[in-house]
Amino acid sequence: MEVEKNTFEYKNGKLAHFFSEDDLKNHFKETNIIETGSIQENFEYSNGAIRTYKLRYIYGIKILA
Repeated sequence: MEVEKNTFEYKNGKLAHFFSEDDLKNHFKETNIIETGSIQENFEYSNGAIRTYKLRYIYGIKILA
């Protein structure tokens, strides 16, 4: 169930937010981005269904002012 834009409750009390690569970079625009990438992970829903999602990650260092 979508609880807000791109955020879903996939299991009772368990939320996941889904970013595009551009959204992810924008969210961390104050960061010196070193690497981005993705992995696949399975989520089991409360109804027993299992879906595979592509998860994005970002590795960076905060830029100090």
